[in-house]
Amino acid sequence: MSLQSLPTECISHIFDTLKDNKNLYSCLLVNRHWCRIIIPILYKTPFTRRNQGRNKGQQSKIISTYLSCLNNEEKIHFMNSINNNQIQIPLNNDQLFDYPSYLEEFCNVSLEEKLSHWIILNDISIEQRTYFHIIAEILYPLIIRKSKNLAYLNLINLKTDNFDIPDICTFIAFTPGLTNISRLDFLFQNDSIISNIIKLINIIPSLCNNIQIFNFNFKSSSNDKTIIRKALCGIIENQRDLKKLHLRLKDEISSNIMPTLELHSNHLTHLYFKKLRLNDGVLESLANFFSLKVLGFESCYIICQNRQDHSNSFNKILIDSNFQLEKLYLVENMTRHMTSEVKCLIISYFSKSLKDLILDELNLDIVVTLLNHCSNINRLVLLASEYENNDLYHLLINLNYLKSLTLWHIYDHTIKLLGNYLPHTLLHLGFVYLVCVPYEDFLIDCNIPLESLEINNLIMDSTNSSSSDHFKPISDYIINHSNHLKVIYFGINCDINEEDLERIKDFVNVKLIDNFERYPTKFH
Repeated sequence: MSLQSLPTECISHIFDTLKDNKNLYSCLLVNRHWCRIIIPILYKTPFTRRNQGRNKGQQSKIISTYLSCLNNEEKIHFMNSINNNQIQIPLNNDQLFDYPSYLEEFCNVSLEEKLSHWIILNDISIEQRTYFHIIAEILYPLIIRKSKNLAYLNLINLKTDNFDIPDICTFIAFTPGLTNISRLDFLFQNDSIISNIIKLINIIPSLCNNIQIFNFNFKSSSNDKTIIRKALCGIIENQRDLKKLHLRLKDEISSNIMPTLELHSNHLTHLYFKKLRLNDGVLESLANFFSLKVLGFESCYIICQNRQDHSNSFNKILIDSNFQLEKLYLVENMTRHMTSEVKCLIISYFSKSLKDLILDELNLDIVVTLLNHCSNINRLVLLASEYENNDLYHLLINLNYLKSLTLWHIYDHTIKLLGNYLPHTLLHLGFVYLVCVPYEDFLIDCNIPLESLEINNLIMDSTNSSSSDHFKPISDYIINHSNHLKVIYFGINCDINEEDLERIKDFVNVKLIDNFERYPTKFH
């Protein structure tokens, strides 16, 4: 069957998988049918933060395209505004497509960046801030009016002096407007509140009730947190089916936020707390969130008023719980603020169906808790920088269902015997910071049928030997185990030359990691 004979939906899906816009532009020139399919794909995300690596001058041409999509009244208003400033910008009146109507994602900072580059590209000599606002005030109503497919709104207020959005009164009344948004990201890290962005955040609860994913990231030291907290509660409360919430707010979850969250206890599947002060009541309230699949505590300060009562309360909840939690994050500064006893309580609290654990501490109490309550874990990411080898070995050898293991810090004395304690169920093994001196013993003893191996930072000790000499045990291991090893990942900081990589490419799929995350992605 030829591509031409496939249904339009199938052809569209094929083109949608092509991430390279250059190839898509080539394809749209083949015929009119392909052109009509590809144009909506190309214009889904012109204002997104994900395409920062592309040519900025080329990207900025989207401004001209959008300005040419203004209606006659808007064009007259725009031309009058720029003519008053003695600027001549030709507008194309014969656009073949209604490009703004295809927009699915929008980020205000992305628009700012492209607009600034477009102004430079057109060699506009008047004060740029004035001209920026003239165009922004005409583009926002256009985007909102045409955005019937807009599903993702990303509002960012950076520490740098980024521009405010136009006054919401100039565009908020347009339909379909923002009513179809299903994901909202809000990043605020500026000490001074930008008024129009805050106005928009405050009015969103009355406009949007279909948000399913909400990332609220407030890093500012601004004293006006009351406004922010009220807007946050309003957005959460007004949603019909909120499923994923990432909440970073350097504040205590007060009496108004937690009850608002409880309105969504039946359908929240992802909940991540960062930089929050949490009391006993917050943890006990989570007993009602039976739909949770992913839960995270990062750099949180948990206040335990009465540790004995806290333990008794947790034990009671543990007996009665019907949790379906699959992934739990306990990471970063929690060691400073939380004793291992509280961590053990949290682990046991959500242990019944736990499969995936990201943890920053390991000691005997935690090992005993994991083996007593979470022996079915199949993925473990250990970020601990210090731990007793015996604790690690005792844990690993008794995790009979473990399939994936990532160790953040691994030292010579640990890795030397590690191969003797890995469970035979293990399929993926990852090292983040690995100083390779005596790893030969590990590779010799590691006879489990790994399918993938990941080494993010491989530091070769070049004393009296070349890097190839240190790499030889790895290449020997790959060659000797090529019957089951399928992929090896190397970080871009690994001290490996191209010749060594070529030597192993015939035996295993080699992939380079150029964007390592501190710990696995929370949710999208």
